[in-house]
Amino acid sequence: MRDAAADLEALWQRPPASPREFDPQDVARFPELARSYLTHAIAPGTPLASAVRLRMHGAIRLKHWRKFKAVQVITREGAMVWRASVRTAKLAA
Repeated sequence: MRDAAADLEALWQRPPASPREFDPQDVARFPELARSYLTHAIAPGTPLASAVRLRMHGAIRLKHWRKFKAVQVITREGAMVWRASVRTAKLAA
C-alpha cells in the first residue's frame, strides 16, 4: 500500500511546470459577476498558484454515516491526492 501522506506532501512540494500570471483575458468567458470580482481582486500580472491544499471535515456514508477529516492537494495540471481518515465506533474488548 502506498503512503498517501507522502504522496500528498510530494505533490504539494513539486515545483510548478511553468510560472503563470493573471491575465484578465483568462476570465473573459466567465459570467459577468465572477469576471467582475476576479478582475477587481487580482491585479494583472499577479503570479497564480500552481496548487491548492484543501482541508475538510464532515460525514461520509460507508454503510453508516461516519465523521471524517481529509486533506486534498490539486495541481494546476490536474494531478490530485486525497487523504481521508474516518472515525469508527470503538470496539468492545
